[in-house]
Amino acid sequence: MFCNFSGRKKSSFPRKFIYTGRFHKRKGVDLLIRAFLEISEGQDHDWELILIGNGPEKEKLVNLSSGCKSIHFYDFMDHVTLAGYMKDAGVFVLPSRFEAWAVVIHEFVAAGFPIICSDECGAATEFLKHGINGFEFKTGDKASLKQMMLKVMALEDGKLWRMGEKSYEFSKHIAPKIYAVNMMNILLKK
Repeated sequence: MFCNFSGRKKSSFPRKFIYTGRFHKRKGVDLLIRAFLEISEGQDHDWELILIGNGPEKEKLVNLSSGCKSIHFYDFMDHVTLAGYMKDAGVFVLPSRFEAWAVVIHEFVAAGFPIICSDECGAATEFLKHGINGFEFKTGDKASLKQMMLKVMALEDGKLWRMGEKSYEFSKHIAPKIYAVNMMNILLKK
């Protein structure tokens, strides 16, 4: 599990959205890029989009974002290297068109990140409280994703920091001991 980075962000919250995962159509990264590009065309801002991973859609996604100096791609990396990028990032985004669970959501809330994810991410039911520690958007709906990103961008540093703190609190809902107790209760009821 990652370190909680939210304390370091209290004084100056990083203006960076981050996605890490596979570059596959199912992950909706094309939607994320399109939403960010529309935001960038419509207003001046100091936000960046960090995309970390590999996969069959990578070349297409790089081409889609060409010309936008605020979008940065990085290859898949180990957790130690990823932690360095996480220290400088602010809000995790998972735009998946389908995601049965998404352990990455648990990892990022445990690290103290506000999150934006689609309503098709199973882990959101446990780790996301809309408006409290992030925002959920309608799957496949670029306008909905863009609206949630703009909401985040309009928030003050202190509010973003508090959202990260809430994420960290929510990350504790599932831990090995809690999971073991719940499983034992289920098994004993049979």
